[in-house]
Amino acid sequence: MIREAVIPAAGYGTRVSPASRAVPKELFPIPIRIGYRKLYLVPALQIILQQLYEAGIDTFYIIVNHYKKTIIEGYLRPDYNYLYTLIGNGKLGEASLLNKFYGILDRIRINYIIQERPLGVGDAVYRSRDYVEGQFMIHMGDDLIISSHNEYARMIKEHTRLESDATILVQMVDNPRQYGIVEGDGDDNYIWVNKIIEKPDVDTPKYAIIGVYCIKPVIFEVMESLSKRGEWELTDAVQEMIDQGYKVVAIKASPGATRIDIGRPETYLEVFRKPIELW
Repeated sequence: MIREAVIPAAGYGTRVSPASRAVPKELFPIPIRIGYRKLYLVPALQIILQQLYEAGIDTFYIIVNHYKKTIIEGYLRPDYNYLYTLIGNGKLGEASLLNKFYGILDRIRINYIIQERPLGVGDAVYRSRDYVEGQFMIHMGDDLIISSHNEYARMIKEHTRLESDATILVQMVDNPRQYGIVEGDGDDNYIWVNKIIEKPDVDTPKYAIIGVYCIKPVIFEVMESLSKRGEWELTDAVQEMIDQGYKVVAIKASPGATRIDIGRPETYLEVFRKPIELW
């Protein structure tokens, strides 16, 4: 059973700057509609932590820089005076959402790991090598998926059943040029990955990587050589696993699942045109 998750959140978010300088993109608001009623703005990281907790994760390693640590840690520290203020002002829906989240924060462990320089997502994950104890999940802080059920619980279950060394969540996209894509043999539910291509120069629909992985600690051994070359990406390490003969499987996201990519203005703003129904 996977109980740990690494969340890379140290990047500067230059593509959504200057807003990302004021507020870490991991805390950008996501419009959530509950039961076809009121609309709420919920920070992305709150949604991620809540869904991962509901999938069985109770220990988190958030990779941050010094500036973002102050802001993210501050938000993830329960403030019951603020909660009582919401209640006193009659904001009962907002208070209920926050109270539920505070209950989760009281039951999980959050550890912060500093990435001093922006050396890529691969380097960020590599910094958790002395902390993670077994198989774990990697979840980007600016990329999430929401569907009628918990995609992360399904992913963990399938990762275990398939006995894969790395499991990637993917979804078909019409514009693969801006994503990492997977290639390999597959069926309606899975792709046995033999190649990962970053930002391919193609216009045909492809299965793009969502920033969520279930993975074995062997990834850190694979990362050893990559860690000496400066900036590098997580997909470089996963491709190296494939090259070394490890079993890498991509799970296709459920039909109707919504991906929220905060890292680009055009994809982030898209979610405001059709708010997500959740909880």
